[in-house]
Amino acid sequence: MKQCLSNAIQQKALDAAINCLSASSLLIPERILQLIPPRPPMYYGVGELFDKRTGMSFDALAAAEALSDFELSFLFNVERANRLVQNKARAKTMGFDNVVDAVLKNTWYANMPNGLEGSIHRQTQQLVLSWLMGVGQSTEANYEVRAICNDRMKELKIKLTNLAKTDATHKAHYEYALERINNPKDITLPSPTMMAPGAPIGCDLD
Repeated sequence: MKQCLSNAIQQKALDAAINCLSASSLLIPERILQLIPPRPPMYYGVGELFDKRTGMSFDALAAAEALSDFELSFLFNVERANRLVQNKARAKTMGFDNVVDAVLKNTWYANMPNGLEGSIHRQTQQLVLSWLMGVGQSTEANYEVRAICNDRMKELKIKLTNLAKTDATHKAHYEYALERINNPKDITLPSPTMMAPGAPIGCDLD
């Protein structure tokens, strides 16, 4: 097979991607939030805006959700996951299991921050769970990819069961995640928020 990038380079790229999921990276500082006033009535669809669920007020959680979901869409891309499984088998390079472990280590298995940063962290945890469940149930994923997702889901379920019993502050968060794992088809998720459109800004395409 064609020579793959070294594991050191791949690990560096993965670390950079994982850092984009950290609550500290996704958090908009309070001094910036104070500068974003509610939009005036009847002033919609103007400018490059994040989707939101807070009416006219800026939604800091929705912005963080859009960014983290965008990042996860690459890390959990099914075709890429299938390639990583084969690359690891053929060239002993980084595999999909390593990617999943890194994501879980820095989200579900990381310490819980406080304040708005904590809310963002919990939101990202639930998004990771969504992607893990989605890939694990995808008919486009090969058997090994689905097996990896299934194995990590079982490990996470044990962790969440213990946390739901010992962490009263975040009990609802952990129990909701357990409900989603146990009843994946019965849980309705919020519609994912979208990022601001970005470039080209103000250009009409023919």
